[in-house]
Amino acid sequence: MRYNGSRTRRAYESQWAPGKKWHVMTTHKVEIGYPDEALEGGLDEAQIKALAREALYVRLHEQGLLSSGRAAELLGMTRWVFLDLLDRYGVSSFDENIDFDEKLRRARP
Repeated sequence: MRYNGSRTRRAYESQWAPGKKWHVMTTHKVEIGYPDEALEGGLDEAQIKALAREALYVRLHEQGLLSSGRAAELLGMTRWVFLDLLDRYGVSSFDENIDFDEKLRRARP
């Protein structure tokens, strides 16, 4: 099977999904502009792209669209490093929308 540049084929074995051996991930590209001040501030184009990618993945995680593990994988870092990154962006790594009272009621017989 051939893939164009926007698709990646990655083989993996998973202990949680033993029958699943191939995962096809479709990726998309976003192009953004940035002001000259970003370059004048000492950042080069590669650093600006990396900053934009990490900001996007942090925001997707914050909205519940991307797990911390998946975001970390896409950024090429460990999950623990990604959780530290969340803190630098002021994003809680804890799901504050969990209703613990409801979970406790369900857990009790």
